[in-house]
Amino acid sequence: MKVYLVNPPLATHEGLHFMPLGLAYIAAALRKEGVDVSMSDSQFQEKEQILRSASDADVVGITCMSCTSLGALRLAHDIKRTNPTAPIIMGGPHVTFTDTEILHQHPYIDIIVRHEGEHTMVEVVRALGTKTLSDVKGITYREGGRIKYNPERPFIQNLDSLPFPARDLLNAEQYYTGNSMPRIISGRGCPHMCIFCSASSMWGRHVRLRSPENVVDEIEQVKETYKISLFGFDDDTFTIVPDHAVGICEEIVKRGLDIQWGCNVRVDTLTEDLLQIMKKAGCFSFFVGVESGNQKTLNFMNKKITLQQIRKAVDLAKKHSIKTVLSCILGFPNETYADVQKTIDFMISLEGDRYLFNFLMVYPGTELERRQKELKLNPIDNVWEKVEKTPFQIPAVETEHLSIKELSRLYFQAVSKVRQLRENKEAEE
Repeated sequence: MKVYLVNPPLATHEGLHFMPLGLAYIAAALRKEGVDVSMSDSQFQEKEQILRSASDADVVGITCMSCTSLGALRLAHDIKRTNPTAPIIMGGPHVTFTDTEILHQHPYIDIIVRHEGEHTMVEVVRALGTKTLSDVKGITYREGGRIKYNPERPFIQNLDSLPFPARDLLNAEQYYTGNSMPRIISGRGCPHMCIFCSASSMWGRHVRLRSPENVVDEIEQVKETYKISLFGFDDDTFTIVPDHAVGICEEIVKRGLDIQWGCNVRVDTLTEDLLQIMKKAGCFSFFVGVESGNQKTLNFMNKKITLQQIRKAVDLAKKHSIKTVLSCILGFPNETYADVQKTIDFMISLEGDRYLFNFLMVYPGTELERRQKELKLNPIDNVWEKVEKTPFQIPAVETEHLSIKELSRLYFQAVSKVRQLRENKEAEE
């Protein structure tokens, strides 16, 4: 059986491309079971090429995030017209939480894989050979004109049992240029319940970790294969279990790997000792989810951090010469215009190396989505269509206190203040 996996189109900044790591994990799992699997990425291949490749596939799988959902659905529609007999399977965060809606509205989609896909896809491909899907956990599918929702699949506990992502099925070198770099996932799951994020719903609240040896084995393999020394850890929070982060760093040092890497952190996990070993192991930058400069908003979003912890973490990074990428979200439903200005000023006061000012988005699978009416959130019409078409930030949700125009004005205030900060620093130098 020939399985063809596709990454849909995504608007990105020029020169910045991300390998579809989840799809590469699924490809590796299928290949391990002897399945004939191939992959394409719409970031580099024209639709006509993808349709030609899909024309003789027995099964087609498409990954789907919210920001790629419309492109994924259009691609699925065109593939079904090209190859009507091949079942089309979709997976990823967006369709995990909109599965029945997707199947009701889009008859050319046959199966939705919910949550983790490695084991589920292997079983789906086997089951398609026997024409029965009723025993496959973790899928929603159509059968005989009805939509069926099978029981959830338990999360994979032993992540070391998974083969490394099948990077070789894509032209990996295309992703490893400019500011792009190979990404490594060292664990899955998040114990926190931030109301704007679906990570704990998608991957579970129990954190599952790969062994440090297994993680560094993958780093070594990628380093040797592609002659690369710059990496990024793609965990939602690399430091979620500090001892595990230490273990990975110690393994990197033990093997004498000359690499540099970045990661995502939570400010309440950072200590002097942790940053020392991270720096020694090659950490040169990390992403900090500041989210807000108002404690009441941090509490509202259930972030469970304080402004003091944020400032301390950024100061620690400076002490150890680790660059910081500071990110916040503008326009929570409890915020006024003055509250957002306070967030902007707090962000500037931290004097980070890079700033990301994001507008609030209502993603499927989040508490914000479940409480959307209660919180009087009003997403703009055709929100995913507008997000899909631009790599830049656009305000997408009006609140009781903030209009789209006001949010845009605040964003440009933030950009202007960052520019002024940089000019002042350059003048001092």
